[in-house]
Amino acid sequence: MDVLTASMSEQPFEYDPETNTFVASSNGTAECNLLVGYGFDGCDMLIGEEGRASWEVLTGRAFRGGEDGTYAIVSQIGSIIRIETDHAGHMPVFFYGDGRVAAASNSVIRLIKHLRYAGVPVRPNPAEIVARGTDFFPLHQLKSFATAAAGVSMLPTGCRLYVEAGNCRIERLPRPTVTDYRSDLRSCIAI
Repeated sequence: MDVLTASMSEQPFEYDPETNTFVASSNGTAECNLLVGYGFDGCDMLIGEEGRASWEVLTGRAFRGGEDGTYAIVSQIGSIIRIETDHAGHMPVFFYGDGRVAAASNSVIRLIKHLRYAGVPVRPNPAEIVARGTDFFPLHQLKSFATAAAGVSMLPTGCRLYVEAGNCRIERLPRPTVTDYRSDLRSCIAI
């Protein structure tokens, strides 16, 4: 496993390119930017951190959340971690904060492992588990941000997450600008 950090308990990031999953926690300070997945800005497609970094050098602009694709952008400056996703929420982000420990991941399983490693007793969420046995379960996640693990939530679509000092804070992203798809497509493929 190629990870960006040495230890879940001491560093703010762990990334596994084989599974394309990350865990970010509020302990430690570092500067980091990571694009997990792929995204689009106009006609340009960015794949992973290497693609994002190259694109930003070429365009002189920063890639941001709320665009098309399936991605999460994880960045940390000092002790604050910011996570933004694509506009449709195709890349789920799960998070936990109890005032002492805060962490987020695009894998609920990795997040739970991280929390247990940090000494957090992760308990089941009975209401969510019972709901999984109902006929309406396939539609359930569309209506709830709760998970089967008590205290672990899913980031709502169109939001960014801040992980800092043991807590998580959600902020609504600006609405994406709606443009004329046909005109945009013509400008991208014009020869």
